[in-house]
Amino acid sequence: MKRITVLTMALCVMAVACSPRQMIVKEAAGMLDTGITAFEQDTDLEMLAAAFPANIKLCEALLASDPENRQLRVLLARMYASYAWAFLEGDYEALALAADPAPDQAADMAALRYRLSRYYLKGAGYAEKALRQTAAGACMAAAGSEALDACFSRLGEAAVPELFWYAFNLGTWVNQNRDDPDAFAFSQRAHAAMSRVQQLDPLYFHGGALFFFMGYHASIPEDLGGRADEVLGYYRQLKQLKGSDFLLADLYYGRFYMVSQGDREGFVKTLEAVIAHRLPEEDPYPLLNVMARQRARVYLDGADAFFP
Repeated sequence: MKRITVLTMALCVMAVACSPRQMIVKEAAGMLDTGITAFEQDTDLEMLAAAFPANIKLCEALLASDPENRQLRVLLARMYASYAWAFLEGDYEALALAADPAPDQAADMAALRYRLSRYYLKGAGYAEKALRQTAAGACMAAAGSEALDACFSRLGEAAVPELFWYAFNLGTWVNQNRDDPDAFAFSQRAHAAMSRVQQLDPLYFHGGALFFFMGYHASIPEDLGGRADEVLGYYRQLKQLKGSDFLLADLYYGRFYMVSQGDREGFVKTLEAVIAHRLPEEDPYPLLNVMARQRARVYLDGADAFFP
């Protein structure tokens, strides 16, 4: 009896010792979650590109102290996706579309592509671990679109962030690695997860499911599930939901839909309008609009690559 009492007391002491640490991690995770949203209000791309890695490593250090923290896993999935997509992918595309490549460009592109792939897969991995903590955990190994749809149908609105950043990371990885044997399976998983997001909360992350499907259906061949004819509908929904000052919708429309239609004139007209669009003094989407304009210039400069 005495032995049981001593063991119980020891366990209680351990629980009390761990509890303050977990509380601190929880508080820090909440502040970081709020902070990443605040990043979208800044337009200094150079400063943000330098700030992201430090915040990512901070989150990973916090996760090491609380390995089952679902909020941190989702936050890391979002941070890896945001950093790779907003900064590294823009640099990679500028090199890939350059009309007059520099002698060392191939090496720079290979290094950037490696980092992009690594970060998207790390982000997807964190989101997948978060999803395994939900009602979908038991069926996350499912293969095939129907099985995955059934798996994710178990989830409600509370799991939208996990689903979204899982799909976003996998989908953008597929865009960079279409020649990889895993690309088809990953695209199915991304499609199933994002379809559930669209059902539960189509406005999450500025209607992110809609512009995800704009890129997905315009860039994937029809025999693999792409439906370019639906892209126009997604674009119209985005414009209706977000208004004319959400330039990312127009960027995706020009980059994916116009390219899929072989419409160079429409491509140029759409992207020039993104650059020339006069935004209100209180821009509702500061960072995303700066990114859209920057990427529009890259695509216009590389138009010959899209329309050879």
